[in-house]
Amino acid sequence: MTTAPRDTGPDVSVRKGRRLTRDSWALLIGLGTLTSAAWLYLFVAVQPMVMGSSVGSMDSTQSMVQPQVWSLATFGLMLVMWAVMMVAMMVPTAVPMTLVYAAIARKAAREQRSIAPPMAVIAGYIVVWFAFSVAATAAQYGLNQLSLLSSAMVLASPLPTASAAAGSSWRCCSSVA
Repeated sequence: MTTAPRDTGPDVSVRKGRRLTRDSWALLIGLGTLTSAAWLYLFVAVQPMVMGSSVGSMDSTQSMVQPQVWSLATFGLMLVMWAVMMVAMMVPTAVPMTLVYAAIARKAAREQRSIAPPMAVIAGYIVVWFAFSVAATAAQYGLNQLSLLSSAMVLASPLPTASAAAGSSWRCCSSVA
């Protein structure tokens, strides 16, 4: 019994055995540097929080339930934290797409067609995740003001978790019926 070869469609991936071009290396190094810098920032920024916390003490437990007063600077710092965290985690997921897009851009340049450069695509990707960071910061602020988020950024009440689980269960079960 023989099987027919499977047609997987056009090959748009980086082919095996083919060397990366200079611009692909530049993209990889740039994205790697950006990701490494973001992770380094997060690691360095977390150290004072870890060193200064004593979760076992009564004072810190009581203060964890009280909402923090947010100034504009606090909002800005939280936004930076969310944005850098999104860069650290999401830019690596864009590497395969970016390499494929760079190959498409090279082909378009050879055919004298104008398309956006790969760095513009990466910048757009980061802008979309920055918009998510703004929404996440606003949600964190709202949860904090409602005393539903502790200073350790953990839900202080089981209510949001239970309601989310109930909503998910209802959504799951209602779509089955």
